[in-house]
Amino acid sequence: MIGIEFRGQLGNQMYQYAYIRSVAERNNYDFSTYGTSQNPELFNIFPDIKKYNLPFQYRWHIQEIDYDLKSIFYDLMDNTKVDGFFQNYQYFENQPVKEWFQIKMSEEEKKQADDFIQKYDPSEYCYVHFRGNDFLNAMHITTPPEFYKKAKLMTNNKKYVCITDDIDNAKLYTGIDECYQYNIKTDLYLLTKSKNLIIPMWSSYSFWGGWLSDAECIIAPYNSDKNYIMNNRFTYIKY
Repeated sequence: MIGIEFRGQLGNQMYQYAYIRSVAERNNYDFSTYGTSQNPELFNIFPDIKKYNLPFQYRWHIQEIDYDLKSIFYDLMDNTKVDGFFQNYQYFENQPVKEWFQIKMSEEEKKQADDFIQKYDPSEYCYVHFRGNDFLNAMHITTPPEFYKKAKLMTNNKKYVCITDDIDNAKLYTGIDECYQYNIKTDLYLLTKSKNLIIPMWSSYSFWGGWLSDAECIIAPYNSDKNYIMNNRFTYIKY
């Protein structure tokens, strides 16, 4: 048995789940999760997490120091509990995470998403994600307008639609008038349906929107401080 305690918000916890399950399946271990899962109704897996949340006496307990891929975590010993964010795609890049993170939607939510996709055909529109709210108000970080302007020039699309949690600031930063906000579930689902996608820096939620998609082009800001997240699927640009 190996285990991990959930930290952070939804995107953070998706990294942690993907990490611990990948290590468990690679080594033929059972695994457990601890703590409170964010939005447990979102994926097929999260309601089942409770069955893993069992008392267990671990022999070892190790803490992640940084986000670099390390063999001590990749080849984790059995009977170990780990703490950390594990925001390094290399831990799970060869795993079927798309199957693990299948979004559960009600009939009403599915219809809402289908209507959006019909109106904003992904083969015609480039989907753009903007994250405001906690980034702007609490963390005081966001991706500047210069990035969105340059990124739009790199796509073959002439039409853009923005999915966001902050419509007013999204219009200001992205220069896109057509901005929509539904809920954390529908918004993520729509990002995964993109053919061309522009995402901001820092946001793990945005990363998963791109990673779970079949998008042919995913454009993100280059950031030397986040090289552990940079991968060959995304196109990174400086601005």
